[in-house]
Amino acid sequence: MSKKIFVSFIVFLFIWACLFLQINLLNKIPLFGVPANIGIVVIAGIGLLADKLPGTLVGGAYGLILDILYGKSIGVYFAIYALMGFASGTLSKGFSKENKLSMVYMTALFTAVVELMTYVVFIVIYGYHLELISACLIILREVIYNMFLARILFKPLSGLGEIINKSKNSYYLL
Repeated sequence: MSKKIFVSFIVFLFIWACLFLQINLLNKIPLFGVPANIGIVVIAGIGLLADKLPGTLVGGAYGLILDILYGKSIGVYFAIYALMGFASGTLSKGFSKENKLSMVYMTALFTAVVELMTYVVFIVIYGYHLELISACLIILREVIYNMFLARILFKPLSGLGEIINKSKNSYYLL
């Protein structure tokens, strides 16, 4: 049991390190005029490398932290990111876990889906104005940036996925 708590602590620290990196570096260094979203890369990677439950839990935790830090209400980012973690874990069976391109493709897919979902939710709930062409161009640039980030983060995420997978015995904590 203490091994599972240790693994949970490592994942928790990794999430906070990614948030710190997002807030203090990636938001300040936009590429193509948009910042990368390291959260999507991390959640897609965990889902791909460790399965549905870890992907959902990491996505939910990351989304909840985003809701607290940036959200106008609690639950929007939580639901979107938890759903993305579940979907990436579900789709992971069709992807090779050892191939960098698998993670790059999954990151591209989920960047587009998550950003479109967020855009639609913001239009419906918060009354944002529909600017479809502008939104699509921003999403395309973010997809390219996140694909680049996914290639860089493949090794650390593979290591984290292996740590999570080794901690699984007959039941999941993460």
